[in-house]
Amino acid sequence: MRPSGTKMTPVYLLPVLVLGLLIFLSAAVLAVEPLVVPYESYTYDFWGWPVPAPQAYLPVRMMTGLDMGAEPLSNPQDITVVGDRIYILDTGKHRIIELDENFQFVRAITQFQNGDVVDKFGSPEGFFVTQDGTFYIADTAKERVVILDNDGNLIDLITSPHVDYPDFFPDRFVFRPRKIGVDYVGRIYVIAQDLYDGIVVLNNDGEFTGFVGAPKVKRSALELFWSYIQSDEQRKRSQLYLPIEYASIDVDREGFIYAVVAGPAEDEALKKLNPAGMDIITRSGFVPMRGDSAVRFDKDEENDTRSRFVDVIGREWGMVSVLDRQRGRIFTYDGQGNLLYVFGGIGDAIGLFTRPQAITTRGDQILVLDADGRLTLFEPTNYARLIHSALEYYDGGHYKRSTEIWQELTRINPNLDLAHTGIGRALFYDGHYEEAMTSFRHGQNRSGYSQAYAKYRQYWVNDHFRWVAWSIILFFLIVYLIAKYHVLGRLKRAIGRRIVKSWAESAATATYMGVPIRDTRTFKALFLRTLDALRYALHVIFHPFDGFWDLKYEKRGTVGAANVLLLLTILAWVFMRQYTAFIFNKLQVQYVNIYSEASSILIPVLLWCTCNWALTTLMEGKGTFKDIYIATAYALTPLILIFVPVTLISHFLIEIEGSFIALAIWIALVWMAGLLFVGTMVTHEYSGVKTILTSISTIAGIAIVLFIMLLFTSLVSQVIGFVYKLYIEIAFR
Repeated sequence: MRPSGTKMTPVYLLPVLVLGLLIFLSAAVLAVEPLVVPYESYTYDFWGWPVPAPQAYLPVRMMTGLDMGAEPLSNPQDITVVGDRIYILDTGKHRIIELDENFQFVRAITQFQNGDVVDKFGSPEGFFVTQDGTFYIADTAKERVVILDNDGNLIDLITSPHVDYPDFFPDRFVFRPRKIGVDYVGRIYVIAQDLYDGIVVLNNDGEFTGFVGAPKVKRSALELFWSYIQSDEQRKRSQLYLPIEYASIDVDREGFIYAVVAGPAEDEALKKLNPAGMDIITRSGFVPMRGDSAVRFDKDEENDTRSRFVDVIGREWGMVSVLDRQRGRIFTYDGQGNLLYVFGGIGDAIGLFTRPQAITTRGDQILVLDADGRLTLFEPTNYARLIHSALEYYDGGHYKRSTEIWQELTRINPNLDLAHTGIGRALFYDGHYEEAMTSFRHGQNRSGYSQAYAKYRQYWVNDHFRWVAWSIILFFLIVYLIAKYHVLGRLKRAIGRRIVKSWAESAATATYMGVPIRDTRTFKALFLRTLDALRYALHVIFHPFDGFWDLKYEKRGTVGAANVLLLLTILAWVFMRQYTAFIFNKLQVQYVNIYSEASSILIPVLLWCTCNWALTTLMEGKGTFKDIYIATAYALTPLILIFVPVTLISHFLIEIEGSFIALAIWIALVWMAGLLFVGTMVTHEYSGVKTILTSISTIAGIAIVLFIMLLFTSLVSQVIGFVYKLYIEIAFR
């Protein structure tokens, strides 16, 4: 029974309590569940590989024409924001839609009074709205530019400039303006369809004044060669090489023109043109400003996966955002060409697009227009706002505050190399060069590291000038005393006497390193003979004709010494690849594979020896495989002598002095090639012309061997794949 004094909960209240509990639990779950974004955010590292990054922008709203209080949009092509108004160019319905700050329909401009007739647009594809509300519409299908005031009254009509300036345009040119921009003095910039001479420039009266930003035609060396040897008839039948055209432009308040090139994105797919038409954009980022084309993508014509920019918007503090039609992503770069963040994608979810067409900004918000009739609003996250704040403070000269924000960003995203670079820049301008070097190194910024190191080196030398000067004087004094009193010669003789005293034998039959040896089959004799043969390598590289002759006929070279020289060359190569100074070493040294690096020396040497021996046996060559191998190994000596010192010296040089390293490496390679040429000529007793023919044939033979090896490997992998698929098919039946 129920205890006395207690009250029973009415039965009809139980559903209410259960419902309330469910609502409470649902609210609690929603409060802790993170927002699921339908796309990934990433940046690229120094080596061009994507690395994860926090989300920079999140989709907060997706709207159709009906959501705006207007009719459904039909193939909209452009969007812009002026003040608190949003304007959409609804191309399929030949109209301009004006929205208020809440994205609600205000009006639609569908027609205008043109003299005595009511005129309408013809599938306009681009427009520009000035701060005073003047509309410049690229009326594509009607082959004109329409200028209206804020009330929709006609100000001017600009028709084809080809009529008054036929010499500047192709024959049968039809003026179909697609995109348009206007600078602060009223100059009009027009992208016209099928026009490859650049962007059309009109003055504020609508008169043609020229072109800006004409893309350059790039032809490969092979294409130029075939064009040179073709007949006139073949040239007429060959394909026409045309520069690619622009896809879209945006003119900022300072009069600079941001433009993106149509087609697959290349290194110069994004441009910043001044009024004179010069591209002044800074491209100092780790990867080219070409979207997702920064890494290895398929360039086949039938399956070209590179980014294709469709629109661009200039932003504050030198930032620029571009819209990629290929993957529906928005890439934002800073004024130095560094990639800040990426977001967006292709799909049907909120935040994804099916046919992304245009992009604009409203404050720090980003609006993306889909040609399927959708408008998506993106809001920045705290991560993006921190990046913007850091750029703002740095641009305003507040380096300390900028550094603090960059440091916070490194805690949020350790993969953001730009944050480390930002810290390094701020420290550099504050005079903290050693700390700046550390930050630049973490950010993989070699140019910044070089600048900081140049300052650090300068101040270090100034602070330690006395010790540096005395060290230089002492060095030259020691060199002078060694030369004057023949210290090296005396040391050599003393060491030789000690060796003779320890190892000398009676009834000597051979002498190595000045030591008489009776039994040449002992390890002692082999060791000394190898040392003697290695020492002779220094004679060979300075006296190649006599040296290579003695290697073969006087037996001054041995296979053991050749093996040691080849091993030392491999070690010198690996040492240079691993330990070259940070400024000049662009490898991921933690992933350097010693075996693959060794193979890059060992395999070419063995292929050269094998192919050279195979050819020279048919061309009356006098050298055996052993002779060829020894001569080749001795020819590698300059690489050993130069690679190691260059690697050590690289740690004391700055970026602008890197030409000395390149020069030293080229000297080593040319020296080695010259020794290899002389060694081949002396070993086989060839003339100079025959040696050249033999060397070229050897290189061709190496190429053939590599091709056969690749073909064989491909065939084997295909056979293995076929057998594996056959096994899988049988196993699952």
